[in-house]
Amino acid sequence: MSTFAIKVNSEEELIALARRWAESLQGKAIVALYGELGAGKTRFAQGVAQALGVKEPVCSPTFAIAQEYCGDNGKRLIHFDLYRLSGEQAVDDFGFEELLQRADIAVIEWPERAGRLLPENAVRVRIDFGETETQRLVGI
Repeated sequence: MSTFAIKVNSEEELIALARRWAESLQGKAIVALYGELGAGKTRFAQGVAQALGVKEPVCSPTFAIAQEYCGDNGKRLIHFDLYRLSGEQAVDDFGFEELLQRADIAVIEWPERAGRLLPENAVRVRIDFGETETQRLVGI
């Protein structure tokens, strides 16, 4: 899944890593974030939003399922949290594919719920707990 892994020691470092990484993205991108509850998926999404120049606070869209933001550069970020959806059919019923088409950058928490709807070209990012309470291992 990963081409490289990096260890970060705080939420701030995780956000900064995501921001730097997202600044290198060219064109449209779909970012699938894997990890346990509390691992840092939303923090990673916040870093991606910072790279796009999003000024609004970026929170987990757990209850809304998807939240759309527009960055300073005019790029549209759609942040998904599929946690509450029961599986591929529920994700499809929500309009997942149509929203993906509208996004310049899509960040998806709990992408495993999308099943076959998750595009093959999605960049898969894994965030795991590290050796300390604040340490995370990020595989991109």
